[in-house]
Amino acid sequence: RNNANWSGGVLGGELFYPLPATPEWRVDMTLRWFRDNHVAQMRVRWHDELTDVSAAFDEVRDIPGAINFTGSHNGRPIAGWRGERDSCTDQDRNPYCNIDSRAYWDASYTYTKSDILGLGYVSVNLAMRNVFNSNPDPIPSGVGHETYVDNIMGRIAFMRVTLGF
Repeated sequence: RNNANWSGGVLGGELFYPLPATPEWRVDMTLRWFRDNHVAQMRVRWHDELTDVSAAFDEVRDIPGAINFTGSHNGRPIAGWRGERDSCTDQDRNPYCNIDSRAYWDASYTYTKSDILGLGYVSVNLAMRNVFNSNPDPIPSGVGHETYVDNIMGRIAFMRVTLGF
């Protein structure tokens, strides 16, 4: 998650703090159905889990001063090392170290009628975001969740009417 709570060595927090949380996988899929004046749509937005790791952790290669996936620091093995799980940037708040994968489902229906009273067209859209009211994992941050991967708004329904002339 590119956290900046690591101090010491060559790496400074100012290098990592501006980078957003980045899950390994993020998927956005949409299924649409069209028939005459009707359009129905289902969408899923999903992100993989991610870990709030120290900026000094690198699971791919050995950087001087970094803790790598095999559990060594400056060439010396770390006893009892369990990989990424032990690289949590804030060990005293370890329950907040992981952000679970999450899926958000959205639904939409649109009806469009042309030539209404000579005005052109009228389109009515009914939609709901986060249909199942999925909430993000709480983490100790300024807003209580990771804003780059999750949205705290919960279920939102709305209607839009569009007039075309």
